Amino acid sequence: MGNILLISADNLVAQSLQAALPAYGLVTHCLTPADGRPHLQAASPPAIILVDARSGTDDLRALQSRHTEISGSSARHIPLIGLIDSAADRAAVLATGADDYLLLPLLPAEVNARLAAHLQPAFASLITLLSIFYNASNLFTPNGLNVQVEQVARYFDAAAAWLLLVQGEDFQLIGSYNLPPMLQNAGTLLEETTRCLEGVQQLHGWTPLAAECPYLSPAVRQTSSGLSYHLTVPLVWGHQLVGVLKLAYPSLPQISTATGQMLAQLGQSLGGLLTEFLHHDETQIYATQNALLVMIAQMISEQRTLDTGLALILEQATPILNAASSEIWLLSKDEAWLTLDTALSRKIGLLAGMRRPADAGLLGWVVQNRRRLHANLPTTDPRFALSIDRPVDDSLRCLVGAPILHHDTLLGVLVMYGTRPNAFSTSDGAFLEGIAALTASAIANARMMEELTDYAAQQRILYEMSQQIAGGLDLEVTLERGLEWLQRLANTEIGLLWLLESGPGQSLKLMVARGVTFSTDSPVLVNLEQSTAAWVVEHGQALVVNDPQNDPNVNQTVCSQLNLRLKNVLSLPVLYHGQAIGVVCLLNKIAGSFEPNDVTLLSTAADMVAVAVGNAQLHTQTVQLVAEREQLYQQMLQTERLATVGRLTASLSHEINNPMQAIQGALALALEELNNPAEVESYIRLSQQESARVVTLVNRMRQIYRPHSETPRVGDITSLLQEAIAIASKEFKRQKVQLQDNLAVALPPVKAVANQLHLVFLSFILNFAEAIGSAGGGNLQVSSYPENDHVVVKFQADASTITPDQWRQIIKPDAAQASAEISFGLVMSYDIVVAHGGQVDCRQTSSELVCMLKLPVAGKG
Repeated sequence: MGNILLISADNLVAQSLQAALPAYGLVTHCLTPADGRPHLQAASPPAIILVDARSGTDDLRALQSRHTEISGSSARHIPLIGLIDSAADRAAVLATGADDYLLLPLLPAEVNARLAAHLQPAFASLITLLSIFYNASNLFTPNGLNVQVEQVARYFDAAAAWLLLVQGEDFQLIGSYNLPPMLQNAGTLLEETTRCLEGVQQLHGWTPLAAECPYLSPAVRQTSSGLSYHLTVPLVWGHQLVGVLKLAYPSLPQISTATGQMLAQLGQSLGGLLTEFLHHDETQIYATQNALLVMIAQMISEQRTLDTGLALILEQATPILNAASSEIWLLSKDEAWLTLDTALSRKIGLLAGMRRPADAGLLGWVVQNRRRLHANLPTTDPRFALSIDRPVDDSLRCLVGAPILHHDTLLGVLVMYGTRPNAFSTSDGAFLEGIAALTASAIANARMMEELTDYAAQQRILYEMSQQIAGGLDLEVTLERGLEWLQRLANTEIGLLWLLESGPGQSLKLMVARGVTFSTDSPVLVNLEQSTAAWVVEHGQALVVNDPQNDPNVNQTVCSQLNLRLKNVLSLPVLYHGQAIGVVCLLNKIAGSFEPNDVTLLSTAADMVAVAVGNAQLHTQTVQLVAEREQLYQQMLQTERLATVGRLTASLSHEINNPMQAIQGALALALEELNNPAEVESYIRLSQQESARVVTLVNRMRQIYRPHSETPRVGDITSLLQEAIAIASKEFKRQKVQLQDNLAVALPPVKAVANQLHLVFLSFILNFAEAIGSAGGGNLQVSSYPENDHVVVKFQADASTITPDQWRQIIKPDAAQASAEISFGLVMSYDIVVAHGGQVDCRQTSSELVCMLKLPVAGKG
């Protein structure tokens, strides 16, 4: 065989062609027609010319012109074949005068078959026959190829001919010429074709055979057109029967070897052509169906309700599949029943009412197997169940059903009904599965939106609930509001809220009830071992009892005490920081039984109630503790005042004793000088002065242990320091302490409880004095001055006058370890200063010990 000349600017085409035809020699590749012309004039011209016509037919026309000049004087015609990438371009290529075409990408089997025919001169006529079919635009319509079949019949001198296309188990007549009346019946034509094919395949494989038709009786032969011999040509592609060409003769035809080979090649080529067109049509069908699916999907997305969307699906899909009626059945939650949701025309179909079992019958088979069902003549199908699948009438001839699946979850069944056998093809079933997938998405999206809407409503209710119950800290109000919200969410007749009683033999006490009444004078208590509440408290989980009458754990005593008649019960733990503090019982749901969604929602709500109840309890306990602490603090403060008075008793008793002795002496002298009024008056005045001194001392002492006010006021602390120094003056003498005071005259005002700061100053002065006195005496400096936004009071002493232990007690007082010499008042003093927003800063150097009290200026702290 000669070379193949390829005219193409695409190197990949040359490579694929060479790989597809290794037996045909080398492929000569030229980029343009001008490059290929010298090869046409060579002594050994190419056997076939292939031209790339994807970018247009100009190159093909130019080469055809030169090809015509050369082949006109040549003894052999060189086949010219165009390369295209779409079947739609074949007419344009053939119109230029090309002999044939090939579709890109190149398939080795197709290339070999096509080129083999052109490489043998005997098949030139075959090309002419095939070209008859190339330009047909109505291949697969009934009688769409009558003209082409007539030309084939005339070419082979047949009196009649017909062409049939395989359709599943049947044949479709797509072209005929002088079809005998006897065979115009579809059943007879099918039977005759099937029997002939069986004989041909059994004897010769897929080879055309001229044989007397054994299915026409002599009488029929005589009364028919006399066509006693049929030539059967199977149309095969890839070992698959695509169709059948029948040629009929009145007498035994003479079929030469060449003609037989031509017919065999015609059957193979025409089978390939029909297969190509079938695939092209299927592609168009799939494209059309996909476009319809996209359109339906868009229309569904615009619908607001599921019912409208499902009805729209049936309205669009039913006429596309030429169905007489259609239905959508939805599967129940327990997968036990199919319920008719949407139907379009119930004139035919399965009369099963609105509900049918999901495990029987034709539709039950779809549910159980989750596969498409194609039932021709459904009443004869072995899966047909008469008790369930009752046809509306006898017009039902075909049924196709597809499972409505969404992510492996079965939602229902989509079914179409037809009034003629084989009303639905395999491609129809595939298209129905696509519609079922859209239906599944629509149902899943609608249900999701419904769930989201419900969830949003629940979240809104939970938010409102949290706002109402979280804002209050009153325990009784919180319990009432919490139970009210829980009962509202659960939609129950009765609600009970129990709190756990502390102590041995724990029990639950009924705190709040709704829907029933109980007396608070006689509390309702439940032992944890006597009810389902024990399990709820122990496990910290919700418990549903939908049959309380037969549950032995239900406390019948409480039911009698509260006069309860139970239908169902949901018990929820009240958990605060992981610990059960109570139980909520919701009784007798108004609509049905409690479901898992109820448990989830109400558990969340119960947790919110638990936090509110726990916080309210904690608040009540905190208020009690604060009151107790304040009471203890006041007691400790009073104790410190009395202790301070006790520490000053010795000095004050001496301080009071001196003026009292002076008063006593002055009064005695006055008695002696009664006749001398001037002397008596002087003694009386002296007594008044000394008595005033005693009164002043007593008032100072009383101010220490019985202050006038505990209310913070803005004032000057200099007077408080001076008062403390005056009270401790006698103690200084007793402890041999030399006081050096350097008090600022005009300090910024400080907001404080005056008697408390007075006690702090006095406590520090006395503790420093006692520490210095224990070392034999020394100096104590007391000063005050402003510093930034604070007023500083500084106590300073020589380091040598205070022992390390005494200093540690001053800078870090410990009430449990305070010595007898160091007053517990230093602990209180630290607390008082901090409570006033101040701080105590004590430091030690090699020569001195310093304690500074810093108090914020009024309006700055």
